Parts: sequence; structure tokens; C-alpha cells
Amino acid sequence: RRGFSTNQSPGLLAPIGGKREESDRDSMETAIREVSEETGLLDLGRLVGAPKAMRRVAEEAEETVQAPRRFRIYCSTDVTDFWVLLLAGQGSFGPAPDASACADITPLLPELPGAVAAPQFGHAWVPVESILRLKNLSLATTSLRKHVRLAVNTILFD
Repeated sequence: RRGFSTNQSPGLLAPIGGKREESDRDSMETAIREVSEETGLLDLGRLVGAPKAMRRVAEEAEETVQAPRRFRIYCSTDVTDFWVLLLAGQGSFGPAPDASACADITPLLPELPGAVAAPQFGHAWVPVESILRLKNLSLATTSLRKHVRLAVNTILFD
């Protein structure tokens, strides 16, 4: 759930996102960095192409840190690449450096059948069907369902 003080879609359900920084080699590194900043997901350090510091943290962490099964671009525009990540398990998490970008998601969980709060503040594990069937459309960004459909199709059929 996006933080209420963010400029874009405050308080709404939205995918993780952000902008490329000068230090990012490419859009993959931007995606890895943004997910890490917002969630503290350690599994990203097991990806080929992850920054060295992130790989080192993953190697030093507990054995449950697993390389994601898939990490692919599912949609591109002139200015943005959208990535989808399929974990090999539940994911291993450290502290999220930028948790301020998120808001408490627990009040929204009853609206999302099957959803459970994730280890990191503002995040939840949500069954795809819950997002695709979301009745209260005012809870999510207008493009969330479209992006979920595209991402799932990429994971299933790529």
C-alpha cells in the first residue's frame, strides 16, 4: 500500500515502483534496487546481475535466501520497463530501508480474500484472483489489475 505522503496514488494498492538513478546500470538494476528498498527482500541478492553489495548480504544471510524462480520484463513503454518477480518460496526479508513509502495495509486485508500481511510493513501476499476480482476499485491504482494480468501471463506463458 502506497504511503499517504507520496505524490502518486497515496494510500492505494499499487505495485512497487520508482525511478532509475544514475548509479543504476540498467532497468534490471533499478527494479532490484526499488524492490529491495521498499521491501527488504534478500532473495534479490541471488539474482545474476544483482549489485555486489546485495549479493554479499544474501550470501551472509540464512540459508533460506533463495534465488527467485523468474525475474523478467513483462511490459515496456518509452520510459519504463515493468518487471515481474516469482519467488522460489516465501522470501527472506531484512529491514526495508525505505518503508516510509508504504502505509499500513492491514485495514485493507478484509477486502482482499486470502491476503495475509507480509513480513514488511505496508505489504501483503495477495492471491492474484483477489486483485483481479477487487470489488472496491477505489482501493487500487487504475492500472493495477491490468499490470497483474500482464505479469501473470508473462510468468505462466514465457
